[in-house]
Amino acid sequence: MLNRSLLVGMLLLTPVLTAQDAAQEPAQDATQQMGPPKPAKQLAALEGLVGHYEGEGFLIQAPGAEKMPWTARSSYEWGFGRHWLMEHTRVTMGEMPPLEFHSATGWDQEAGHFIAIVGSNMGDVRKTDIDFIGKNKMITVESEVEEGRRVVTTSITTFDKDGFTFTVHRSDDGGKPYLHLSGTFKRTKPFALEPVDASFPMPRKVPELEVFAKAQGNYTLTGKMVPVPGAPLIPITGKESVTPAAGGRLPFSHVKGAPLTG
Repeated sequence: MLNRSLLVGMLLLTPVLTAQDAAQEPAQDATQQMGPPKPAKQLAALEGLVGHYEGEGFLIQAPGAEKMPWTARSSYEWGFGRHWLMEHTRVTMGEMPPLEFHSATGWDQEAGHFIAIVGSNMGDVRKTDIDFIGKNKMITVESEVEEGRRVVTTSITTFDKDGFTFTVHRSDDGGKPYLHLSGTFKRTKPFALEPVDASFPMPRKVPELEVFAKAQGNYTLTGKMVPVPGAPLIPITGKESVTPAAGGRLPFSHVKGAPLTG
């Protein structure tokens, strides 16, 4: 069985800054945003990542285990009015079915730092906070319980105009950290990645996600909202579609609101 920590590593294929100073500007006060919110200024630092990449590297399942080589293709483009940088990555490893990852990287106005949200055809979804070291290096530390063990991973990504490299070190139940994942990605010519047509075979299911299968379809939304504290209540309408993604493992909801009037 492929270790779920590969998801951690692929999540960190989102090197997101070219300047540390961009992550230190104060969040904009919500009362200053009358009307549709504009993309955060900090997001300009992600522009250099937009494009297509080909990568390769290896995975080590446990201390002393053999290296498992993998190859990958990734694309990055702006989405949702340039509020999020959208990633689509496909990983091929031996004879196993391809791994499909979709991530979105944006600026958390309240917390004042970048976040990445990722889902895959393994059925996993997670949010990760991103910190920075200098001008071209990012670090992420995560802790979770995996199959009854406390797993801590430390990921470091270094990047430049031509691509990026990353390493992931892992510790199981407080043991000595070992190199778990390593890879290098280089820019390449544009290409299209069609969605995989099957989920990655895993021995477990995620009931919390499977319940959303019943919600697939198209909806009309109506309601009311207060855009900022002290503002009057305004009516809102919109359309929502819920469709399967990542080989059917993830429900993808797309909501488009109607323009405000009055």
